Amino acid sequence: MDLKKTWDKMQMDQFSMGILNDKDILEAMHKKSHGPVQKIQTGFTVKLAFIVAFTFIFLYIGIKIKEPLVSGLQFFMAGVYFTAFFLFLSQNKRIKAGIPMDEGLLTNLKNYHAFVSKVLRQEERIALFIYPVALTAGFLLGFTTQATLDEFFESRTAIILLIACWIVLTPLSHLLARWMNKVSFGKYLNELESHIAELEKE
Repeated sequence: MDLKKTWDKMQMDQFSMGILNDKDILEAMHKKSHGPVQKIQTGFTVKLAFIVAFTFIFLYIGIKIKEPLVSGLQFFMAGVYFTAFFLFLSQNKRIKAGIPMDEGLLTNLKNYHAFVSKVLRQEERIALFIYPVALTAGFLLGFTTQATLDEFFESRTAIILLIACWIVLTPLSHLLARWMNKVSFGKYLNELESHIAELEKE
């Protein structure tokens, strides 16, 4: 098989040419393997850019809004995204490193696939706890453009509507996030799985 032959050749070349760095490995690897890895790396870089953008958006809104509670919620969301940036940055570095050569090709492909899948699932689970806060921040931001917070707390209808948003939009947001991850990464993770299955048949 071409992929396995390429890997074996690169391992033999290490003895005569020195250890290859990750960039060399990715460039030398078969296009069927390099393609999905490159696309996954690009997808995570885009995610990181969105995190930075939302951090500044929430900061800007928090500064502009004079209502302390509403402003505080915006700053809280900015802090969440700021924290997520550093967590995601460390994970993104590992993903951008590509497939290492410290073990066999099959093991490395499995480890890379498992790590990317784990990062995506962790992101989806953590977001479940953030959605209600984000919904509250957005709801109160919109409400206070027409009324005061005192009116919100005095309005049973408004409070029930906010709770309904939590109940309905939190699971919908979770499903949307999973769907977006599937659209962005599912095809390329499946390609890696096909390489893994092909190697396991050898």
